[in-house]
Amino acid sequence: MDHSGTRLNGAALPTDENEAPFLRQLLDAVQHSVIAVDRHERIVFWNLPATRLYGYSQAEAIGRPISEVTVRDQDARGAEEIMDAVWAGNTWEGEFPVSHRDGRFIPARVRLSPLYGADGTVSGIIGVSEDISKELEAREALAATQERFALLARSTSDAVWDWDVESGVLWGNAAYNALVGEGPPGQSARQTWLSRIHPEDRGRVVTAEIPLEDASGQGSTYRQEYRLLSQATNKYVLILDRGSFVRDGKGRLLRGVGALTDIGEVAEIGAALRASEERFRMVFEESPLGVLVVDRSYRIQDANGAYRRMLGLTDEEIEGRSIVALTHPEDRQSCQQLLEELFHSEDAHFRVEKRYIRKDGRILWASVTAATLPVRDGGPALGLALVEDITEQRRVRDELTAANARAAAAMDAKLRFLAQISHEIRSPMNGVLGMLELLDEEPLRPAQREAIAMARSAAVSLLGLLEEVLDLTRLDQQRLTLRPGAYSPGQLVVDVVGLYREKAASKGIELTDSIAEDVPERHVADAARVRQILVNLLDNAMKFTLHGHIRVQVSWNGGALQFQVEDTGIGIPAESLDSVFETFSHISAQTSASLGGTGLGLAISRRLARLMGGDLIGESVLGDGSRFTLRLPGTGAPLVEEARRAVPEETGSFSGRRVLVVEDNPVNQRVAAGFLRRLQCEVDVASNGVEGLSKALASSYDAVFMDAMMPVMDGFEATEELRRREPAGCRVPVIGLTALASEADRERCLAAGMDDYLAKPADFRALRDALGRWVSGG
Repeated sequence: MDHSGTRLNGAALPTDENEAPFLRQLLDAVQHSVIAVDRHERIVFWNLPATRLYGYSQAEAIGRPISEVTVRDQDARGAEEIMDAVWAGNTWEGEFPVSHRDGRFIPARVRLSPLYGADGTVSGIIGVSEDISKELEAREALAATQERFALLARSTSDAVWDWDVESGVLWGNAAYNALVGEGPPGQSARQTWLSRIHPEDRGRVVTAEIPLEDASGQGSTYRQEYRLLSQATNKYVLILDRGSFVRDGKGRLLRGVGALTDIGEVAEIGAALRASEERFRMVFEESPLGVLVVDRSYRIQDANGAYRRMLGLTDEEIEGRSIVALTHPEDRQSCQQLLEELFHSEDAHFRVEKRYIRKDGRILWASVTAATLPVRDGGPALGLALVEDITEQRRVRDELTAANARAAAAMDAKLRFLAQISHEIRSPMNGVLGMLELLDEEPLRPAQREAIAMARSAAVSLLGLLEEVLDLTRLDQQRLTLRPGAYSPGQLVVDVVGLYREKAASKGIELTDSIAEDVPERHVADAARVRQILVNLLDNAMKFTLHGHIRVQVSWNGGALQFQVEDTGIGIPAESLDSVFETFSHISAQTSASLGGTGLGLAISRRLARLMGGDLIGESVLGDGSRFTLRLPGTGAPLVEEARRAVPEETGSFSGRRVLVVEDNPVNQRVAAGFLRRLQCEVDVASNGVEGLSKALASSYDAVFMDAMMPVMDGFEATEELRRREPAGCRVPVIGLTALASEADRERCLAAGMDDYLAKPADFRALRDALGRWVSGG
């Protein structure tokens, strides 16, 4: 037990009248807090530094328990243990957190010593404390600095060294020890380092060394590159050595610090970079494409030989020139706009064809692809452009475009001519077929009726030839428009077969139709085109079948609708089967020459089938007949019936219905009026649009049949004017009856305000059905 404490008379400090004031002044003057407590741990002495450390005045502290003013609650147990040790006669010294009056924690260095009374027992304790906050901060800062230095020395790949010149001691990090290592016994660190320098470099390095003494104070840093034998690999490596030195006032070298960096890899990278730059420059200059670099002001910073040759300019003439100024005047505005977007948009690039003006004044067409180069290290934004001379390509393309335009114009002229011919033939053909149909209703001798049938057949054949030529032209130009809708496949077969029954009977051929049970009642397709294909197939079957039978059947096979026309005719040679689907093939020409027709029916039919998403396939054995199969997809458009009004039976009538026929052709006037009177309609006739409009507005009609092409005012204008002027809620049905027979013509009629459309020639049944869609029978 340590009994080195202070011995006092009683439990208090000396109180001699002369000694006490002096002692108090002395203790107030020291920098340390001095506190004394009696055996009850109550404060009996408190100097001025104690007030600064703990925040209590002497008057406030004297007589209070020491734990109330110097110790925080959470530290009370530790303080109690320390006091117990001192009461036991021990001196305690250490760092302890003390509490300031304002609640702050203050780290302090504390020494507690026992005070002894006259009887030799501990009668009090005296404590000396000092604030060590700044010392701890300095300690922590030093520790952080040392830690950072140690971490840096460990983590860097550089060989870091620190040389105390006076003692000759050199400290190196792990990288330094691996690179330079330790020399033999008795060799200084500097000698070891010098011995590892390549002999060819050593003299240069020694000459460049910092002198130990330099009165001028100069030469406090140095930088050298040399080869050094690595301790780790026993190979020479290229080193960059950098150092800084400290001197005293007389210029004597005291200390040096620095680092050795292996720059061998960097040197290799630099050499590779230079080689890469040389290759790039070679590619840049030898590229067949023009390559140029422009800045944000659109001025050329670099351009290769190909670009200079394109424009016929030298290096001096092109460098710094504005790329916009070199552009053809008509393209400059668009060029300027593209360049602005290039430099002001993220991830911008463009490709454009533009014109340049060469030095000799000629125009150069070029394809330009441009993008911005990545900006690095705060450098300026640059644009890179690749330029290809397409002057010749452009010339060929322009010539081809002009040729295509001429071909398109020629085809348009052809189509207009065919449409005109179609109109000019259909209009009189309507009169011919209509008059023949009206005449057939009269009482005639058998020979006369036969003559009418022959005339009607010839007229229908002529009309069929016209339709085939028009269809082929529309298919070639991809201008044929389908009109899909719901129809009955079975009824269509029955109707088509019914057209040929009389002819088949006259030739002694058995003609049958068959409808499978699983055939849907409704199918979606262009019914008119399906009918056209079946008519073509039956026409051919009737032509080539001299005896036997013709069978027409429809079935549902593999999710597709399948029509088949089978005959026992002359058949087709196997090597010629594919050619019958080609336009103007040899076998088609032979057939048309011997049996009539254009020979285009099968070719048109297959193209129509494929246009509808299906196909037309032929099978045949020479001398044993043929079978043609039309397959159409069974799914696709929804099976929706067109909303139509009920059509009266053929024997029905429209007694008392008032109908206006607007038609400029006198023959067609008589045909339409004759058909309508057979339906017991009251008929008025107008010869042009003006007259028809006047009558339609003046009287109440149940329907109007309107021709399209008429003098004075055509049917389109007349219908539009009628729709504008007729009273609200009194819309009269207008049915177009015109020789304009294309899909575009139909759309034009409907757009003008017509409700329905019939193409001439229109027979009695077609006119009756059209009227029945809009007017109820009487």
